Amino acid sequence: MQDSLDKKIKDMASRESIRVPKGFDERMERIKVSLPQERKGQKTKRFPLRAAVILAAALVLCLSIPVVADQINLNQIFKNIFMKPSEEQNPAPDTAAGGSPTPAMEPVEADNPFLTQAGSILFQIVENAGLSYTARGIVGDGNSLYLAFDVETLDGQPFEGETAEEIKQFQFGEIFLQLDGAAMGQYCGAARIDDGSVPGKATFLIKETLRFEGVDSVAGHQLKISIQDLRVSDDSMKVFDMEDLAALSKNFNEVTPDDYLEWGATESEGADGVREQHNIYLLKRTGKKLKFSDTYPEMEIDNMAFIEGDLYLNLNLNGAVDPNDVSDMNIVNRKNGEILSVHGSGYNAINLDTFEGIDPTAGSDYVNGEQIGTRMQFIGLGSPEKLKDAVLALGGAGSYRTAYQGSWEFEFPLDYEDTSVVYEDMNQTLANGIEVVQMTLSPISMKLTMKTEVDSFHDMALELDDGSRITLDDLQWDGKDGTVQLQAMYPAVVDIDRISAVIINGERLALSAEKAK
Repeated sequence: MQDSLDKKIKDMASRESIRVPKGFDERMERIKVSLPQERKGQKTKRFPLRAAVILAAALVLCLSIPVVADQINLNQIFKNIFMKPSEEQNPAPDTAAGGSPTPAMEPVEADNPFLTQAGSILFQIVENAGLSYTARGIVGDGNSLYLAFDVETLDGQPFEGETAEEIKQFQFGEIFLQLDGAAMGQYCGAARIDDGSVPGKATFLIKETLRFEGVDSVAGHQLKISIQDLRVSDDSMKVFDMEDLAALSKNFNEVTPDDYLEWGATESEGADGVREQHNIYLLKRTGKKLKFSDTYPEMEIDNMAFIEGDLYLNLNLNGAVDPNDVSDMNIVNRKNGEILSVHGSGYNAINLDTFEGIDPTAGSDYVNGEQIGTRMQFIGLGSPEKLKDAVLALGGAGSYRTAYQGSWEFEFPLDYEDTSVVYEDMNQTLANGIEVVQMTLSPISMKLTMKTEVDSFHDMALELDDGSRITLDDLQWDGKDGTVQLQAMYPAVVDIDRISAVIINGERLALSAEKAK
């Protein structure tokens, strides 16, 4: 085969009409960097130049080469997004409702067994409309997927509208997933995960629960991803000059249910028919006046807390900002401009002072009829870890324009091992009337089959062997004829052996190894 490939390359080179394509040298450098390195402790072997040329050419011809995951650091490709509960039996103090401790988180090691089994390296390049798209890596299980891909300008210049002074938000016109060439599929989004330090280059993450009819496990199937247009926000964001919210939160005591009042709940239904519910609370005022921003030095934080995956923030405005403008306030990653507070239904933050009849026992935000403060609820953050590098900003959630019009397509096998464990014939009925028929757990997601007339799910969590709980907020479910299929992705990589129970609408379902297969 090597001789045949060598002959093919020589034949191509002998034709006068063949020219070196634009960017070939740069592409070869990227391929060389991506090649697996020798393992430590092994003798260094000389790699023949002829073999290197043939291998590089083969990579260019094939454009999609899965690589054994333990030969390269998947964490580097995914910008170290993977975290796991600490193995030390010392859960962090509770920051959520209900009084259950949340585990401390730590980075997943590069040689973590799950990443080795459930990860594959890709190197698939598609160039069009002045941009190069490179699929870099996948991590998945039977019904969920992480995919990292790079986007670069072909001329090496910054993205259109990108400057050092302004943070711009990028989004795609459309991302469509199809399995095994089927006409039907599902749409999804992608979030930028790099730090924005390299002009004209960005890394995006697709984190998606996969729902394909008649497919129990997507591992081993062929996935096609079609991407349309790269768009840029017309609205720049005015980012507050401040410490990140994770650091500021240390100035406040952890909340208990006595520290906030339940105000109500909102329920929304997205374009895919998935319903999501968010409780609304009023966080009590403390009388604290924490100065936190050089952008608006008059403003103060009175209290802040993380409750059920949402951030609550009490602000003293003190005339620094028009109260009407705070509805345009967002939480953003100051490194790359990603808006973290955007919720699937399209709203970002709720100004709770717009509701009538505010409970005076929670503290007044008005003096002599003038609004001096506000309470904000930032929805859909999921876990306190999101607050690292997160700051407040005004603007940036408005209209978008197409900066790069074109299409880019990837197609590759989901070449990884499905590490899921199936708990069959459970037939356990919880106190809330939900009967769990079957459960599938993996280190990154959960799938439930339930018999119930319940059409709303909340207060979902994993209980670990040390009694700590990980809140599940990335929920999707469909119900028909009294049967509900629910899927959820975790906010961390969790060892299945550490999961002692699953919390479903507040009720505890203990796991039995005898039910697993």
